[in-house]
Amino acid sequence: LPPGVVNFVFGLGPRVGQTLITHPNVNVISFTGSTMTGYHIKKATAGLSVKLSLEMGGKNAAIIFDDVVLSKLLPVLIRSCFSNSGQICLCTSRVYVQRGIYDEFLAKFIPEV
Repeated sequence: LPPGVVNFVFGLGPRVGQTLITHPNVNVISFTGSTMTGYHIKKATAGLSVKLSLEMGGKNAAIIFDDVVLSKLLPVLIRSCFSNSGQICLCTSRVYVQRGIYDEFLAKFIPEV
């Protein structure tokens, strides 16, 4: 890559992050992280001419109906819930199970977790 295409800046958010998001040479900000920090970035850049992409605190749900094949579902659901220790915005954090298979689901899900 040519010099300057990729740059790494290390430091704590309140100091370095604030400087970066309000710097006049920054025209695009992409942030993935906490909702609180995302709101801070949104507020700090509201009057600036920057393109802004915020991925904050996803709460993705799995809805499981009684016609599911649990042996096929469980590996996918486990991966969806616990990839990267559950610390990515696309992880499943809520599981809704139809009453008719609730007990069977728990009996098979809990040992896998």
